[in-house]
Amino acid sequence: MARKRQLDVAIGVVAGIALIVFIALRASVSQAQISVPSTYDTGLNGYAALYDLLARENVQTQRFGDPLSQLFKHPGTLVIAGNGALFAVAPARMQSRALDAWVKNGSTLAIFGSVPPWFHSTLGLPALTRIDAQVAAGGCGLHAPGIDVAGEFTQAMAASCTRNRATLLHVGNRAVAIAYRHGKGTIVFATSATPLDNEHLAQRANARFAYAVLSRGGTVAFEERVYGHATGRRFWQVLPAPMCVAIVVACVAVLLAIAGANLPFAPPQSPAGAQERDSSEYIASLALMLQRGGAQREIVRRLCAHVQLVLGPRALLDESARMLLERAQALQSLSRPRGEDVIAAGRLFARVQKEYEW
Repeated sequence: MARKRQLDVAIGVVAGIALIVFIALRASVSQAQISVPSTYDTGLNGYAALYDLLARENVQTQRFGDPLSQLFKHPGTLVIAGNGALFAVAPARMQSRALDAWVKNGSTLAIFGSVPPWFHSTLGLPALTRIDAQVAAGGCGLHAPGIDVAGEFTQAMAASCTRNRATLLHVGNRAVAIAYRHGKGTIVFATSATPLDNEHLAQRANARFAYAVLSRGGTVAFEERVYGHATGRRFWQVLPAPMCVAIVVACVAVLLAIAGANLPFAPPQSPAGAQERDSSEYIASLALMLQRGGAQREIVRRLCAHVQLVLGPRALLDESARMLLERAQALQSLSRPRGEDVIAAGRLFARVQKEYEW
C-alpha cells in the first residue's frame, strides 16, 4: 500500500513538472511570435498600421491573395514586402517575366526588401553594396525632401536624380530607396521593409514617406498570398467530381439511417408473454450446468461410494449384492465417465436403495 502511494505521488509530481514546462514553452512561443510584413500582422514587423494609414487618407487599398495570374488582368500598384518575398510570389523566370510585362504596360510595382539576383536583370534593378545605417534622408524623388526616415538599412545602391530615375531615400551618397521608369510603368524599390513596418511608422517622417510613395493614384494592392492569406477556388471546386458524388451519396445514406432509426414505419410489436416454468426446466438447467462444469466423475463417485457402503457387508452372502457391488466398482474406476455412465450409476443407486435399504 505504501509503495502504491509513493508511485501515485511520483506520477503526480512528474505530471505537474510537465504542465509547468508546457506553460513556460507556450508563453515563450507567444512572446517570440514571428512578425512578417503582412497587412494582417499587428506585430513589430507587420504592415497593419500602414494599411490603416492609407485607408484613413482615402487611398484605395486592397489585400491581394489571388494567384499572380489574376493580377495581370488589372493595372494598379502591387506592394511586395519582405526579404525574398518577390521570389515567393514569382519563383519561376516565366512568372517574373510576366510580372515585368505587367509593369511595362503601365502598372506600378513597389518592392520593400531584398530581391534575388536574377530579378535585378529582369526588372532593371541596380547592383547593391553593404552598409549599416539606422536613418535615411529624403531624396530628390520625394515631394518632401530632407526628412529623416528611420529603419534598418543594410544594403544600398548608386544614387541618381534623372528624368527616368529618382532617389527616394539615401544614406550619404548611396540610395536605399529609388523609383524609376520601367516601360510605361514604375518600379519603387527599397532595400529594406522596415521603414513602413508598425514599429517605425509611428514616426512622422516614416508616415510621410509611406504616403508620398504609395498615394500616386490607383488602387494599392498588398501581396498577402506569400504569407498564407490565399484566396481562390472553394473547397468544393477543388475536389474532383467523383469525390463530390461520393460525399453526397454518403450524406444521403447517413440521413436515411437516421430516419430509419428514429421514424416508425410499422406498429409496435409487443414481446411474447413469458411461459410459466416447472420443475423440469430447473432440473434440466441444473443438469446442463453440472455437465458444463465436468461434474460427471464426482456424481458417479458419490453414488457408487454409497452403493459400496450398503452392499459391502452383504456381498459375501448375497450373490446379487456381490454383482451389484462389482458394477459399482467398475463405474467408479472410470476416469472420464460419460452421460450414460452417470445414468447407470443413478439407476444402480436407486435399485440399492429400493432393495436393500427400504
